[in-house]
Amino acid sequence: MLYRFHQYTLDSASREVRHGTHRLALEPKVFQVLLYLLEHRDRMVPKAELLEQCWPETFVSESALTRCLARLRKALQPMSTAPPVIKTLHRQGYRFVAEVTVLSQAPPPAPGDTALLQAAAPAVPLVSPATPPALAVPSASLSSGSPARRSTPTAERRQLTVMFCDVVDSTTLAGQLDPEDFRAVMMQYHATCTEVIQRYGGHVA
Repeated sequence: MLYRFHQYTLDSASREVRHGTHRLALEPKVFQVLLYLLEHRDRMVPKAELLEQCWPETFVSESALTRCLARLRKALQPMSTAPPVIKTLHRQGYRFVAEVTVLSQAPPPAPGDTALLQAAAPAVPLVSPATPPALAVPSASLSSGSPARRSTPTAERRQLTVMFCDVVDSTTLAGQLDPEDFRAVMMQYHATCTEVIQRYGGHVA
């Protein structure tokens, strides 16, 4: 589905947002929140619903949603004079308020299209730890005559950061604690890691 609001076009199939002819480099979670609010623009979406739908089976605090909305507003409303897109209803939730037009087909891509990196995004984007390490090939390892370079001359190169976390000697710890106590420790550990990683726009797999 294609949606047009203000000078932006959102393509739910390709999961991208364009401002005019330029593609915005939105983080996956930021795009997911935007799309959910857009698809439910006929009503106010409670915070609890957004957390449940966009962070399913993940322990996150409400501050994660707040930071996500801040990045979203910075991307869609870079200046205070820009028309509003998302309205906050204090202690209730959020609502998509921009006028929307549903398009039948995508506008043709413009030559020289480039992604706009938002100032709020980290200098080195984080990716899911589930991403196979083999995909993060250093640029120096590809020679100018390699098949990969010849077959994808316009491929976009990006730096990737994959972080792995673990509990030292967790087997011994599990044997020393009651199962419910061990579960509480692991839940707190997971919540702490998630909160830290999401400060940088990362994703916990």
